[in-house]
Amino acid sequence: MTMIAEDLLLLALHDRTGSKESGTQALEYGLSGALIVDLALNNKIELKEEKITVIDRQSTGDELLDETLQILANSEKDKEAKHWIREITNKVKNLQKRLSDRLVAEGILIKKKEKFLGIFTRHRYPSINPLYELGIREEIQSILLRNKEPDERKALLISLVNACKILPVLFPNKSERKFAEKQAESITNSDIIGKGIKEIINEINAALMLIVIHVAVL
Repeated sequence: MTMIAEDLLLLALHDRTGSKESGTQALEYGLSGALIVDLALNNKIELKEEKITVIDRQSTGDELLDETLQILANSEKDKEAKHWIREITNKVKNLQKRLSDRLVAEGILIKKKEKFLGIFTRHRYPSINPLYELGIREEIQSILLRNKEPDERKALLISLVNACKILPVLFPNKSERKFAEKQAESITNSDIIGKGIKEIINEINAALMLIVIHVAVL
């Protein structure tokens, strides 16, 4: 199973070009927030007095999650989600590339090298196996438009997709998008998400909303 961070990235990439969809400028912060959610799902962290604290320092068995966990564990003080989203974004180098390369290894994306301005080299990650992402998109559409009951993991992904403003990519129709946004907010606040993780996702979403606004005005 892919991490929530991988699924979030996949939904934010254009299938054909392999680049970020327009309107997803704050994606790097969203990916950092998703890593925190993945740690919460692995019972490595919890929220105490609105601050994230590490409750289990043992390895998750995943290199990227362990690197993120170590960043949190090395702090002398517990800190709020907003701090950690920025800290992880700064300290986990090449996060989007590393997640993209994982999706390449899983046979979902393909890595293509191209010249930029005739001088610089950059990589694109178009889809090579669209069925996986299509399955995620169809499930999200069923949940948000047709009231399909999500499991906790899918509810957390939807919550992050909404916070990162990726829903317009999935729902280009304005009326459907507005309905989907309301449904996403309802799911975030529902009992589908366990109380402990709900507190963490709410803090992460609040932090992401502020960051998205800040990025938009730059």
